[in-house]
Amino acid sequence: MPDGQRIVVPTNGLGQGVDAVAQFLGTLARNWKLFPIDVDNWKKIPESTKNRAWEFVKRKFDLPDNSKAWALKNINIKWKMTLRKTYYKPNVPAIEQLDCPTPQIHKDQWVNLLCIWESDNFKKSSEVNKDNRSKKVINHCVGTKSYARIRKEAEDTGETFFKKTHTRKDGTPVDDASKEIMDKIDELLSQQTNENSERTTAAQDDMFAKALGKSERRALWA
Repeated sequence: MPDGQRIVVPTNGLGQGVDAVAQFLGTLARNWKLFPIDVDNWKKIPESTKNRAWEFVKRKFDLPDNSKAWALKNINIKWKMTLRKTYYKPNVPAIEQLDCPTPQIHKDQWVNLLCIWESDNFKKSSEVNKDNRSKKVINHCVGTKSYARIRKEAEDTGETFFKKTHTRKDGTPVDDASKEIMDKIDELLSQQTNENSERTTAAQDDMFAKALGKSERRALWA
């Protein structure tokens, strides 16, 4: 690609890009010179560093400004995830894991990161997060393809997209929670029809937000 030319990326209404952007964000997240791994909290990463990362993204991809929050959230999620999943052994004493597992990481950062993972605060937070994940009741059937990519490919409104991604091949909802939401969507659609309301994409997405709840809807699109 010629210098100065950026990749135009389609986004959804929440500013989320498709998989090519997400892959690049993963690469940035693993740049531990830019995002040191021994900082214990994403909020402690300087805003100047986050802005610099966003500039890197903007140089490569033509994205709207409202994609910034999504991009930084994506980097945050991937920041240390690969390291922990690949190299950290919670059942092995930290002293036996002091050797840096990859030359990409500075040894001092790795040792400091081990101290963070071994701390009582981190373990307590991990247990809370694990418990919250166990309470997740809405499943889906989309495989590994991202929500942002699927919705962009389908060009669906919120409620249509939800039904497609939460319905089995035999036409039944994937779980009771999904069925409850679908029933509520149908009820709101019926009300909208009876009131002769204009069924614009924005109106339908607003209706979907009422059925699912805005915070849960954002979690789905993350």
